Amino acid sequence: MKLAGLRKRSFGLGFHARVASLIFVSIILGATSFANLPRSAVNSVGVTLYGVFTTADPTCQNSLVASLPLSKTPITSNFAVAPILGAGSVPTKIACVVLVLANKIQINWSAASYSGSDSVCSAGGSASVNTCVGTAVSWPALITSSAQAIGLSIANSCSVAPTGNEIVPVFMSVNSNCTGNSVIDQNITGCSISGKSTSSVAQAPSTTNSTSSGARIPSTQSKGRIVFAVDPDQIVSGNGGVCGLSTAPVFSIHQ
Repeated sequence: MKLAGLRKRSFGLGFHARVASLIFVSIILGATSFANLPRSAVNSVGVTLYGVFTTADPTCQNSLVASLPLSKTPITSNFAVAPILGAGSVPTKIACVVLVLANKIQINWSAASYSGSDSVCSAGGSASVNTCVGTAVSWPALITSSAQAIGLSIANSCSVAPTGNEIVPVFMSVNSNCTGNSVIDQNITGCSISGKSTSSVAQAPSTTNSTSSGARIPSTQSKGRIVFAVDPDQIVSGNGGVCGLSTAPVFSIHQ
């Protein structure tokens, strides 16, 4: 089977299935919108990726498939310009995705005449945000053993002032109720306290309807193409006349 066609501004990962219970898909990582700026304003959404794991287990602990096997040599990708990296194996049903990545995500935007609260972004610029801040980190046993086997140092926790170089997980699961994005989670019952998200995407959700762990995704049947999105929508802050990022982006999956 050949790779499915990739739409403009998508980032593709593909892997050939080698296990009978798995199916071939094209895995795409795609950028979406940036705050209230148009899509064309975003010229870089930088993510440093070490591996991708998928499973039908919503607790993200069992039967993980190394869709992108863990490596000491990361893939540094710009989600805004969509490099195509290939194809890969995933379970027939996906209830959890674990991204292994560098903590810091870098966002760059172009100079233009933006209106309203986005006018402070008109000069263009860049900012970074960490996905893991001031929290413990959980790892599935398979990823821990895989990291040890290749000599990859993964974080056990994130300080309140992380360097951004920490290697951390991002858990996306049907067990999670929240997104991990403080702006969006204010509108989801149980997902916000004092304007901050209650959910850490660096921790696996051990129970259903978790408001403390992971990012919510729908249960997905693999049908030839899976899209993972890093969406920095609604995270730009014009506070104090400075255009910057105030919370983590939303990680999601769709077809």
